Amino acid sequence: MPGCAVFSCKNYNRKTKGSDLIYHTFPKDDSVCKQWIHACRRKDKINIKNATVCSVHFLPEDYERDLKAELLNIKPKKMLNISAVPSLHLDIDSRPNKLNIEASSSHQPESPQITVSDRQTRQINRDSRKRGLERLKTLSPKKKKFDVGTITDSTSDSERHLKALLDKLEKDIKQMQTEMNKLKLKNKSLTLALSRRSKHIQQLENRINVKVKERVSIVLRKIFTENQIKNLLVTKKKPKWTREDISRALTLRSISRKCYIYLRQSVGIPLPSLSILRLWVSNSFKCRPGILSDVLFMMQTQCKNLTKNELLCILSFDEMNVDARVCYDQDEDKVYGPHSQAQVVMVRALCSNWKQPIFLILTLQ
Repeated sequence: MPGCAVFSCKNYNRKTKGSDLIYHTFPKDDSVCKQWIHACRRKDKINIKNATVCSVHFLPEDYERDLKAELLNIKPKKMLNISAVPSLHLDIDSRPNKLNIEASSSHQPESPQITVSDRQTRQINRDSRKRGLERLKTLSPKKKKFDVGTITDSTSDSERHLKALLDKLEKDIKQMQTEMNKLKLKNKSLTLALSRRSKHIQQLENRINVKVKERVSIVLRKIFTENQIKNLLVTKKKPKWTREDISRALTLRSISRKCYIYLRQSVGIPLPSLSILRLWVSNSFKCRPGILSDVLFMMQTQCKNLTKNELLCILSFDEMNVDARVCYDQDEDKVYGPHSQAQVVMVRALCSNWKQPIFLILTLQ
C-alpha cells in the first residue's frame, strides 16, 4: 500500500482513507527529484518509481490554481507545480500525522505561524470562490445578463477569456434553437403531407381492389359459384358450402373420383372434401317415394351450362325391380316394404346423352 516517503511521517493510504489527504509521486525532472529526496531525509535508498509524498508536506502555493473549479463551485483538483518541493513537517522530531497535528504542534515552536498562514490561505480561497460564483451567476442565461461595468481591474485575462467564450456559446445556442424550431415546423408540415398522401394512396388501392374483384367475379361466375369466388379471392377463412356448391361438386365427383381429387388438391380449385360430400348425401339428400326435389335442384344448377339443343328433353316411364326386404327410415320413423318393383319417371335428352329420374313410387307385383 502507498505511504509517505518522508522519514518523520507515518501516514499511509489505509490510515488516511476517507480524508482529503492525497499522495504525490516523485517528479520526472532530475533536479527537482533530487530536492524531493533530500527533503525526505532518509538514510536508506528511495525507490522513486513507487515512492510517494503526502500533501501534508506542501504549501498551498505549491498547487496550481483551478479557476474552472472555482467558477463552477466544484472540488478543485490538486495539481502540484513543476517546481514544487516538500517544505512542511520535515523535522525528525515532528509527527506529521494529519489526524493528530494539534497534539504535535506543542513540540514545535514554529507551528503557530504555519497554522496562521494556512488560515489566511483558506480565507483567500473562500473569497476567490465567492467572487467566482457571483461572476458565474451574472453569466448564467437564467439569471441577469452580464454587465460590462462589473468587470474590475482585478479581473484576470483568463476570466475575461472565459466570459467571451460564454457569450459566444450563448449566441450559438440561440441560433441553434431558432434553427431547431424552423426544422420542427418543417418536420410537422412534412408529416402532415405524408399522412395525407398515404391516406390518398390507401383510398386508391381500395378502389383498385374493388374494381379488380368485380371484374374477376364477372369472369369467374361462368365457372364457379359465389362462394367459390370468395374463397379464391380471400383464402383466410374456411368456406361454408351451400347446397348449390355441393350439388355441383357431386356432379363432378360422379364423372371421376381421381379427377375430382386432382382438381381440388393439385390445381387448387375450391371444392368440398369427399367426406363432406358423403355426409351431405347420407344426411341431407332425400330419395324417398314421390317427387325427387333434390334431384330437380341438381338438374337446375347443371342445366345452366347447357345449350338450347342440349336442353331438349322428354319424359319417359320405366319399371325397375327392387329389393323386397323391409326398410326402416329413421328420420321419418317410417317402415317401407315389402316392395318388389318401382315405377320411375325419367327425363331424357333428345340431342345429348343424359337422363335423370325425377319421380318414383314403390309397388308390389
